[in-house]
Amino acid sequence: MESVLRKLNIYLEGSYSKDGSYVVDIYDSDDFGRIYSLLDNNNSVEELDDSSLLNQHSANISYLYDDYQLTLIADFDEDLYKLVVTEYEYVEDEEEDK
Repeated sequence: MESVLRKLNIYLEGSYSKDGSYVVDIYDSDDFGRIYSLLDNNNSVEELDDSSLLNQHSANISYLYDDYQLTLIADFDEDLYKLVVTEYEYVEDEEEDK
């Protein structure tokens, strides 16, 4: 999953969680803003609007890139930021099955 981040010009180190996600701790709001801009302005990355939330206290913004979901998470009140990369699980549309 590190290679996915490299393709997106994100060069921060992370670690794997027990569920297989790759978690990158983001140092500060400046790095959060830089990564947000990289993802939001990349035509190869699609924001998953249905699972995104942004307000003055927190952010949880999900993107799809290839077969990976990238979730940018922020707690602005506590100054905590991270990026979580997981393999994306496609859900078949029930209408297509009919």
